[in-house]
Amino acid sequence: GFDQSRATHRFVLTAGGGYIEIAANAADDVEVTQQIVAHLEEISRLFKAGDFGIPLATHGELPPGASEMAALRDAIGYRFEPIDRGGRVVISAASAQALEAVHTFLRYQIVEHRTR
Repeated sequence: GFDQSRATHRFVLTAGGGYIEIAANAADDVEVTQQIVAHLEEISRLFKAGDFGIPLATHGELPPGASEMAALRDAIGYRFEPIDRGGRVVISAASAQALEAVHTFLRYQIVEHRTR
């Protein structure tokens, strides 16, 4: 979707779920900002439908927690929010099982993307 070297990823766990945030590194990089927004809007839509094909393609494996998130999709909400230079997908879990799946998924992303 966009040049990964021109953007910064963040994966954050919260008490109620977490979020995936991506921002263009340069404030004037309108092209990457627009691509990030489109990508995250698509991620939000696909994850709501239980489709985790993009993380599978990105990592060459289905990330831990993704199968559970797909199965529990009625207990997990996804909301796109624009931010300066990009956006975030806010993930909210309505049950302890859903929260565990979301946190497992996000922890994997933190390690894979080396964001901590």
